[in-house]
Amino acid sequence: MALRVVGAEAPETISLPDVRRPDRMPSWPVWVASRIASIKDECQPSLSDGKYRTMPTLPSSLMLSQVERAEIERTIGELTKLCSRTPDNDLQSEGKLWSSLQR
Repeated sequence: MALRVVGAEAPETISLPDVRRPDRMPSWPVWVASRIASIKDECQPSLSDGKYRTMPTLPSSLMLSQVERAEIERTIGELTKLCSRTPDNDLQSEGKLWSSLQR
């Protein structure tokens, strides 16, 4: 279920890789790439035991909006489905594997 925020502009979608061309990965949208580039490791106390650990952090101005978070969650779901389609647990994938081996 996608979250909709009134007045919020939908971010550019995150493209999934083409399973027929695994050597070509799609580029990240600008809103994702800027956050990846802005990640900094900071030493912070753990909430569970108070010990300090190095954790990846973002500046507060770059925290995800609800719409961006929903897009990332959607993409994770789609990637999970895509990765679960293996010959071991998907008959259609098994058939494609056998037909490619018989060529």
